[in-house]
Amino acid sequence: AIAVAARYQATLVLLGRSDAPTAEPDDLRELSDEVAIKRALIKQLTNATPKAIEQACRRIIANREIAATLARIEAAGGKAIYRCVDVRDGAQMAAAINEVRAQHGPIRGIIHGAGVLADRLIDDKTDEQFSLVFGTKVDGVRALLAATADDDLRVIVAFSSSTARFGRRGQVDYAAANEVLNKFAGQEAVRRPACRVLSINWGPWDGGMVTPALRKVFEGEGVGVIGLEVGANYLAAEMATPAGGPVEIVILGDSPRGVEAAASRAASGDLAAQVNESERPGSANLNETTGGTLVLAFEREVSLDAMPILRSHVIAGKAVLPMALMIEWLAHGAIHGNPGMAFHGIDDLRVFKGVKIDGDGAVPIQVFAGQPVAGDGRLLVPVELRSGAVLHARATVGLASTWATGKATAALKIKPVAVDVAQSVYRDGTLFHGSDLQAIRAISACDMQGITGETIAAAAPSVWMRQPVRSAWLADPMALDGAFQLMIVWCVRELGECSLPTGLAHYRQFARRFPAQGSRIAARIRRHSAHEAVADIEFMDHAGQLVARIEGYTCVVDGSLREAFGRNELEAGAGVR
Repeated sequence: AIAVAARYQATLVLLGRSDAPTAEPDDLRELSDEVAIKRALIKQLTNATPKAIEQACRRIIANREIAATLARIEAAGGKAIYRCVDVRDGAQMAAAINEVRAQHGPIRGIIHGAGVLADRLIDDKTDEQFSLVFGTKVDGVRALLAATADDDLRVIVAFSSSTARFGRRGQVDYAAANEVLNKFAGQEAVRRPACRVLSINWGPWDGGMVTPALRKVFEGEGVGVIGLEVGANYLAAEMATPAGGPVEIVILGDSPRGVEAAASRAASGDLAAQVNESERPGSANLNETTGGTLVLAFEREVSLDAMPILRSHVIAGKAVLPMALMIEWLAHGAIHGNPGMAFHGIDDLRVFKGVKIDGDGAVPIQVFAGQPVAGDGRLLVPVELRSGAVLHARATVGLASTWATGKATAALKIKPVAVDVAQSVYRDGTLFHGSDLQAIRAISACDMQGITGETIAAAAPSVWMRQPVRSAWLADPMALDGAFQLMIVWCVRELGECSLPTGLAHYRQFARRFPAQGSRIAARIRRHSAHEAVADIEFMDHAGQLVARIEGYTCVVDGSLREAFGRNELEAGAGVR
């Protein structure tokens, strides 16, 4: 608070559970030693039990600390106001904020720093302890946001914790509460695009809840603590950055052992932290994870053994990872660091190099994700799919608190066709897909304007691969791949050559799940040439409701693909272990 006052000369309203400061009795005012204060209290109190003396002493010390802080804020150039409020109580919060607003004007910023600890193993933690820790953070931010819902806020800062990212023994309630703060910050960043919203996942500070005993624990673990002045100056400087930057950042004390320990704990939970030295003003001796760095979300092996579905996706004798599964993994990568958010879509997907399996070999794939940035009513997360130094695909994934609604465009008026899929496109060399990826159920119409058809739904992820990221699909890779297959059929029928997908401009999903009975698909051709076709594709359920839309699907058209498609059997010996 003092650092913010010094930098901005702001009017600061401090809210806490301690009573507002009052003048002390003359016989206590000159005493500074805690023992001396307790001796004086023994003489004053009629009920001088040890508990009563301890509580009275704590009130005096808190009274002095608050008064000293208010004086230091004034000396630093700010204006200080203190109100006794339980931040968990929405009515108390609203009353206090309304009073301040009436006397001093609108609220322009929020810093939510309240927090308590009650460390216990899960088996030993009571409901009351959990509620106290969780509620101080979560009910507090709810009350703050509700009380300032109509204020034109310029900055919102939540004091989260590195525990939300790395976990800590005995702090399940604290970890959960701080992760909720991260998600509230993400929602507010979308709702208030002109406001700088930041959730700082702090490592331990050298004060506050970090007692001398706890500091020794951190020292033993090699975890560096953040100096009070350094951390305060960092916060004050960070508040000045423009809106639209990273919403969640991790700040750790400068201790290589601590950084390594945190990264190790994160990696054990499929989340590896890449921590860089910060170059922001006032942040010496801090380490920061920023939005400019992509961090490992998860790893998977691409092989015939790990992914049996690849046996049905063979080109030129080699199994190839479908682009539909790349989309699924990139979406999982974005959600991995932002749990609880909905997969809203993907933008600017580019496939630079296919993932091909050489015989019975394996390709280790890494999915990386950056920090989310608010934009276009969503959180935008940069993602990449790599194998070592090889970049296979890159995109930006959009996340939101819920799914958007969409309306299908007018139906395509194209020439009806009667295609016996089973007897033609999967057998005449048009499509190379094996039995487990033969997605097209029917083709109803096709001419130069586009193509329409129906696809089946994908089996569970555990059928396609041995180590799925989650038990349910975010999208439906069978429906997506079925749309790409329909585009191959269109290219063969209308352009005379086969095609393969290379990317898309925008994908938007309007439902949590694709229909279990399969999807109806309409691909509208935007433009085409001898070597490329671009289309917009819509996915609908059987009632005509729009499920998803692709804009700017791009595929390469190449005469050499027909020969490669014809070699859709694995080369001899592939898959034998």
